[in-house]
Amino acid sequence: MDEAVSLILRVAAAERPEADAPTYVMDMGEPISILRLAEEMMARAGRNVPITIIGLRPGEKLNEQWFDAHENVKRSMIPGLFEAHPRSGRAALSTAEVADLEIAARTLAPDMLRALVFACLEARLAEAADGGTPNPVAAA
Repeated sequence: MDEAVSLILRVAAAERPEADAPTYVMDMGEPISILRLAEEMMARAGRNVPITIIGLRPGEKLNEQWFDAHENVKRSMIPGLFEAHPRSGRAALSTAEVADLEIAARTLAPDMLRALVFACLEARLAEAADGGTPNPVAAA
């Protein structure tokens, strides 16, 4: 917890202009096996609890994907962080677009909100590809 708070304060102190600000992601280190972690915890506690492996449940993943193909990623000057920058200058939402999405989140039914968010993302990707697709959030 202390490390996360420290990193947030360091990012806040960097004082970048909003339009230029990257998305910061904490370097989580190498992935570890949850089975190995459970075995180590049992060994430290001096207990042995049976473990049943049931496989993935719907929606669960073996690995988390922190970045996608539409971002440039590099190590930050702040130790312990990565910076992600959109490959397209228009990939990031403006303050007004975020405000529009916030209003939609407060007023729309979940299925309508989900459709709006995905339409916004699809429009952003199309805009990055051809430079001309309007933003559906502003029209909502």
